[in-house]
Amino acid sequence: DCISYGEKHRKSSPAWAKRAFEAVLALDPKNEKAVAAVKELIDVQRAGGGFGLPEFLIKRDSMSGWDGAEYSSRWTCKGRTITGDQRSPGIICYRSGVFLRKTYRLTVRARVVERYSADWYWGLMFGTDANAPKMYSFGYGYQQDVYLVRNAGTNMKDLWSKPKTHWDPKEWHILRVDVTPDKVTCYADGEEVFSHGAELARDFEGTMGLNIRGARVEFTDLKVYR
Repeated sequence: DCISYGEKHRKSSPAWAKRAFEAVLALDPKNEKAVAAVKELIDVQRAGGGFGLPEFLIKRDSMSGWDGAEYSSRWTCKGRTITGDQRSPGIICYRSGVFLRKTYRLTVRARVVERYSADWYWGLMFGTDANAPKMYSFGYGYQQDVYLVRNAGTNMKDLWSKPKTHWDPKEWHILRVDVTPDKVTCYADGEEVFSHGAELARDFEGTMGLNIRGARVEFTDLKVYR
């Protein structure tokens, strides 16, 4: 049956597994196994779509495709989990070598292992240009449990979203960013929490990465959809 098929292929073919669970929900919307499975697979694209995180970014325990500049030693990788540890004041970023244009999606699962300062946060970077400089960051932090998108270029500003309730930072949570040429839409655990229009045609083009402040954070299941 569809439940058995979905369970069998959940890891090897998550897009097809998700379609199987969705078929169950079409006939039985309250099926608990299917509801839980679809929630877990919420960021998997439909079958026929695709995503790829280039292997050079995370190959065994090597992060050779990333650049943390003087803070590279604060980032480590084991398997598919990236850990950033920032004990001193300030923000540390880790940029990947992936350059994204026009339409793409980013997803990551993360949790806070330890908080070192009162103004801690962690985020998913995109549209980053080291030469501009320009950076958008969608993240979760200390102030009223809100998300933000920041344009840290010559026109720097913080753009605040609605608060997220019942969010335990030490539990695993999923952030997702959907980008089109003229808009970015941000989701937390499948709920839309923020959208923002582009001021310039190439606003959201650039590299993607991770950033943290005042905390030790684990990131996993980092995916790039193009």
